[in-house]
Amino acid sequence: MKTIFKVACSLMLFVILGAAGCLASPASKALIVIDYINDFVDSKGALTCGIPGQQIDEKLLVHVKEFVENGDLVIFACDNHEVREYRFNPEQRLFPLHGNSAWGRDVIWST
Repeated sequence: MKTIFKVACSLMLFVILGAAGCLASPASKALIVIDYINDFVDSKGALTCGIPGQQIDEKLLVHVKEFVENGDLVIFACDNHEVREYRFNPEQRLFPLHGNSAWGRDVIWST
Protein backbone atom coordinates (compact mmCIF):
# COMPACT_ATOMS: atom_id res chain seq x y z
CA MET A 1 0.00 0.00 0.00
CA LYS A 2 2.84 2.43 0.85
CA THR A 3 4.43 1.79 -2.54
CA ILE A 4 1.17 2.51 -4.33
CA PHE A 5 0.79 5.74 -2.36
CA LYS A 6 4.36 6.82 -3.21
CA VAL A 7 3.82 6.09 -6.89
CA ALA A 8 0.51 7.96 -6.88
CA CYS A 9 2.11 10.99 -5.21
CA SER A 10 5.04 10.92 -7.63
CA LEU A 11 2.67 10.70 -10.59
CA MET A 12 0.56 13.54 -9.21
CA LEU A 13 3.65 15.73 -8.79
CA PHE A 14 4.76 14.84 -12.33
CA VAL A 15 1.35 15.92 -13.66
CA ILE A 16 1.43 19.17 -11.65
CA LEU A 17 4.92 20.05 -12.83
CA GLY A 18 4.06 19.11 -16.39
CA ALA A 19 0.92 21.24 -16.34
CA ALA A 20 2.92 24.16 -15.00
CA GLY A 21 5.38 23.80 -17.88
CA CYS A 22 8.28 22.96 -15.60
CA LEU A 23 9.17 19.71 -17.32
CA ALA A 24 9.70 21.47 -20.64
CA SER A 25 12.77 23.29 -19.37
CA PRO A 26 15.49 21.35 -17.54
CA ALA A 27 16.75 24.60 -16.01
CA SER A 28 13.49 25.14 -14.11
CA LYS A 29 13.52 24.65 -10.37
CA ALA A 30 10.73 23.89 -7.93
CA LEU A 31 10.55 24.43 -4.18
CA ILE A 32 8.03 22.15 -2.50
CA VAL A 33 6.92 23.28 0.96
CA ILE A 34 5.10 20.46 2.72
CA ASP A 35 2.60 21.01 5.55
CA TYR A 36 3.89 24.41 6.67
CA ILE A 37 0.39 25.26 7.91
CA ASN A 38 -0.94 26.90 11.07
CA ASP A 39 -2.09 23.61 12.62
CA PHE A 40 1.49 22.25 12.43
CA VAL A 41 3.55 25.39 13.09
CA ASP A 42 1.58 28.03 15.04
CA SER A 43 1.62 27.71 18.83
CA LYS A 44 -2.19 27.39 18.79
CA GLY A 45 -2.22 24.69 16.09
CA ALA A 46 -3.93 21.34 16.62
CA LEU A 47 -0.67 19.39 16.06
CA THR A 48 1.95 22.08 16.45
CA CYS A 49 5.62 21.21 16.34
CA GLY A 50 6.13 24.50 18.18
CA ILE A 51 9.37 26.40 18.38
CA PRO A 52 11.45 24.15 16.06
CA GLY A 53 9.01 24.78 13.20
CA GLN A 54 8.76 28.46 14.02
CA GLN A 55 12.55 28.83 14.05
CA ILE A 56 12.82 27.97 10.35
CA ASP A 57 10.16 30.52 9.41
CA GLU A 58 12.43 33.39 8.30
CA LYS A 59 14.88 31.17 6.40
CA LEU A 60 12.09 29.30 4.62
CA LEU A 61 10.40 32.58 3.66
CA VAL A 62 13.71 33.82 2.18
CA HIS A 63 13.85 30.73 -0.04
CA VAL A 64 10.19 31.07 -1.09
CA LYS A 65 10.72 34.74 -2.03
CA GLU A 66 13.91 33.88 -3.93
CA PHE A 67 12.15 31.21 -5.98
CA VAL A 68 9.21 33.51 -6.73
CA GLU A 69 11.48 36.42 -7.71
CA ASN A 70 13.44 34.12 -10.04
CA GLY A 71 10.24 32.91 -11.70
CA ASP A 72 10.70 29.39 -10.35
CA LEU A 73 7.85 27.20 -9.19
CA VAL A 74 6.79 27.11 -5.52
CA ILE A 75 4.37 24.36 -4.51
CA PHE A 76 2.65 24.29 -1.13
CA ALA A 77 1.38 20.79 -0.28
CA CYS A 78 -0.98 21.22 2.65
CA ASP A 79 -2.79 18.71 4.84
CA ASN A 80 -6.55 19.07 4.57
CA HIS A 81 -9.20 17.02 6.35
CA GLU A 82 -12.95 17.32 6.41
CA VAL A 83 -14.65 16.63 9.75
CA ARG A 84 -17.28 14.32 8.24
CA GLU A 85 -14.63 12.17 6.54
CA TYR A 86 -11.90 12.10 9.20
CA ARG A 87 -13.49 9.27 11.16
CA PHE A 88 -12.76 6.98 8.18
CA ASN A 89 -9.14 8.12 7.91
CA PRO A 90 -6.56 5.77 9.48
CA GLU A 91 -4.75 8.89 10.76
CA GLN A 92 -7.55 9.48 13.27
CA ARG A 93 -6.20 6.62 15.40
CA LEU A 94 -2.90 8.46 15.82
CA PHE A 95 -3.70 12.18 15.63
CA PRO A 96 -6.50 14.50 16.64
CA LEU A 97 -8.44 16.25 13.89
CA HIS A 98 -6.23 18.81 12.12
CA GLY A 99 -6.16 20.77 8.88
CA ASN A 100 -9.93 21.05 8.99
CA SER A 101 -10.52 24.75 9.63
CA ALA A 102 -9.73 27.58 7.24
CA TRP A 103 -7.17 28.95 9.71
CA GLY A 104 -5.65 25.54 10.53
CA ARG A 105 -4.94 24.57 6.95
CA ASP A 106 -3.71 28.02 5.86
CA VAL A 107 -0.04 28.39 5.02
CA ILE A 108 1.55 30.05 8.05
CA TRP A 109 2.34 33.35 6.26
CA SER A 110 -1.21 33.95 5.11
CA THR A 111 -2.38 35.12 8.54
